Amino acid sequence: MPDYAAHFALLDDGGELVTATRRQAHELARAYTARQVAAGRTVWDTPLIVPWASWADRAWRALARDARTATVLLDSLGAA
Repeated sequence: MPDYAAHFALLDDGGELVTATRRQAHELARAYTARQVAAGRTVWDTPLIVPWASWADRAWRALARDARTATVLLDSLGAA
């Protein structure tokens, strides 16, 4: 198993991990859960681990919500 100690330290401090893919986000979440169970914990805060596409979408929506003008987000089909 890869050494995710630095990643988990970031999460334990309330940080957020952004991964390249959904699969990587799932693997890190699974490993974090295994670490918590191995430590004997029965409850813990859900770690913020998201794929880049989800993070970018959330960030764009937050910016659009605060913008003074109407904004439109094009997906790959709308941009073509």
